[in-house]
Amino acid sequence: MFHTFVAVEPTWNNAGGKPRLPNELEQNVYGYYTLGQLMNELGVSKASPDLVQAFKNRVGGGIRVPQDHATLEEATKWCKRFGGKTIKFIKDADDHNKSVTEVTIPRKIVVGKGEHVVAVYKGGWDKDCNTLKIDSAMNIVGDPRVPRSEIVVVGGIEFKKWIPRDCHLQHLTLRQAKGNGVRGQSSFTMEDVLVEQCSGSGVIAWPDHREGDADPHPRVVVRCTNVEVRQCGGSGVVAHSGASITLIGPKTTVHHNCTKGDSGDY
Repeated sequence: MFHTFVAVEPTWNNAGGKPRLPNELEQNVYGYYTLGQLMNELGVSKASPDLVQAFKNRVGGGIRVPQDHATLEEATKWCKRFGGKTIKFIKDADDHNKSVTEVTIPRKIVVGKGEHVVAVYKGGWDKDCNTLKIDSAMNIVGDPRVPRSEIVVVGGIEFKKWIPRDCHLQHLTLRQAKGNGVRGQSSFTMEDVLVEQCSGSGVIAWPDHREGDADPHPRVVVRCTNVEVRQCGGSGVVAHSGASITLIGPKTTVHHNCTKGDSGDY
């Protein structure tokens, strides 16, 4: 990859008479860096105020797919590792005078326009699955500048048990999961989401209780606002084993599901 930069007449600082780039140009240069390049630059060099500001600008609104990470799988792994953490950048004026800049990385992934295909793997009963499994708190939201119909996740999403904070899905379409569309073993919320054409149920809250668990029935609470569930093979919405799902909003609708006609679905 090649980057093209504009050569300009350098300015001169007052301290040592050394040339330096104007602040706005330095910011523009860092704007061409990928998230990985910014992280690497912060790790191997002294962080200039412009570099810190560029990093803050990049992560402040959430990690972007596909700009920062090519796939949702990569983005969720990064978010699990760094989301919610505060990074401190210390500028030493002298031993007694230090300025500290803090950057907190949000637990947020912003999904852009296009089809984002979840990788297929062998799941239970040796069936093919294309479910993105999430085991830490995070928000996955579609780019608000793009229509929901143009932000498509091909596959399902599963929130694993014991996630301490609620997870959130917003402004996107989930389609053609080989299992359930959205499954929660932990509490989560959804807003302005379309779930369609999934092989299993559309939205399901079902705690994973196993023998020996400290709490065999962890409380799972789901809230769906302006969510549409349609054309799924199983039930549109399922609450199981003490879980609850609240459906609200004038645009919320569950229709034309149970396309496989199984007797246990409704």
